Amino acid sequence: MSATPIIAALFVLLQGTTDGDLRPTQETGSKIFTQPKKNADPALAARYSKRVAGCTYNRMGGTLIDRYLRASDPISTNLDGVDLDWARVEQAIEFCMGYHMEEYNADVRMSRIAFNFTQNRLRALLLEEAYLAENESSIQVAADASELTSRAFVSQGDALKSAQGLGNFADCVVYRDAAGADSLLRTEPGSDQERDAARALAPVLGICLIDGQTIEFTAASIRAIAADGLWSRAAYGSKEG
Repeated sequence: MSATPIIAALFVLLQGTTDGDLRPTQETGSKIFTQPKKNADPALAARYSKRVAGCTYNRMGGTLIDRYLRASDPISTNLDGVDLDWARVEQAIEFCMGYHMEEYNADVRMSRIAFNFTQNRLRALLLEEAYLAENESSIQVAADASELTSRAFVSQGDALKSAQGLGNFADCVVYRDAAGADSLLRTEPGSDQERDAARALAPVLGICLIDGQTIEFTAASIRAIAADGLWSRAAYGSKEG
């Protein structure tokens, strides 16, 4: 993968980032449910979203979540022909949002947080949960492995090029620093440890970014990139040839 030098300023992880920033370039896909957005503590929102995602993964089970993830790519989701009751997924998310809200009753801000789960945002959260559930430690990338994985893409038309660019970027990051990407996913969202782990990946992000590619780098978006690359390499393996 060809790279272009990136100035350090691009890797400043923004203060005030919410987990709604799980959208490296653009966000598509149907809405699951939407409420008016209001200001909330970003670290609190990030932790809550991870709790909801973990709860959803556990309620749905690894097999069903795997089907969902394999019917998606970094831009699009195509559930046509997939044996998955989407209404059941929505019910699980709604249950988990209510269940884990109880953990934050002492903080009045949580009662005002509104979450907007698009397919892409949900995918990023579940990629992380699925990877961590199946891997107690970092995956190892063989010395003779390909930089790209055998991941499948469901996007079409102009969206396919964007999906391939993001997928290749995530593959490159994990190919070059799987341990660093894994360490990031094992930090608490919104914590200093997360920010430090995300910053540690900055050199690799610069190497993997290609000319003309625009990706918003925040702790949350880097976490999503790491989850995409790690899960895809574990699930699909290296690309042949």
